[in-house]
Amino acid sequence: MKPHHITVFLALQLLSIEVPEVLAETRTAFEGQSIILTLPSEQIEPQSQVEWRYSQPGKNKLLSIVQFNKDGDHKTTIFNNRTQIQNNGSLSIQGLRQGDSGDYTCSVVSTGRTIQTYIVTLNVLGERESHPTVSVISDSQNVTTTNTSSSTSDVPVGGETGVALWIIITAGGCSAVFLTSVLAVVAFQWRTRQRSSTDEPVYSNTSYIRHGHCHVRDSCQSR
Repeated sequence: MKPHHITVFLALQLLSIEVPEVLAETRTAFEGQSIILTLPSEQIEPQSQVEWRYSQPGKNKLLSIVQFNKDGDHKTTIFNNRTQIQNNGSLSIQGLRQGDSGDYTCSVVSTGRTIQTYIVTLNVLGERESHPTVSVISDSQNVTTTNTSSSTSDVPVGGETGVALWIIITAGGCSAVFLTSVLAVVAFQWRTRQRSSTDEPVYSNTSYIRHGHCHVRDSCQSR
């Protein structure tokens, strides 16, 4: 065979080789949760094999091998007690830990060649923080409320502006009440002084007749 024929033959062989499809995504979960890494393919061809591997820097571990036969049944080999394989080859992980973070690679092998590769980068975060349960007890009933939101500082509705406005209104109201009380006391004292300086006792210059004589109190004149 001539050299140029060999070149053409090799080129045709390279063109006939199918490049495996590679899909990738990133998932995030919390410690203690469970997660299912679903295969993008809804159906796996008969006589195919699905391999799940876990890897991170300096570590590579085979998690499971699923072999599908002609009838669609499958035989599963699992190498980790916290993983399970669904009927379609998807990987389920129970009780996530932060050490489970890393890359999970699924390779679908058919007739001895890899036809699809699916890579999931999983990030496992610490457990969600929550506020403690607060119980309010009254004479009639026991009311318990639970807040499961993340731990943040409590800010009244309206933010800092609302707080400042509330302080101004409260201070103004207190000042008005205090000023009214002072004015009332001053007015009362002023009226009391006016009465004491202008009004004389009714009996100060009273004259009366007794046994035919006239008696004048304080300034007596003989008649």
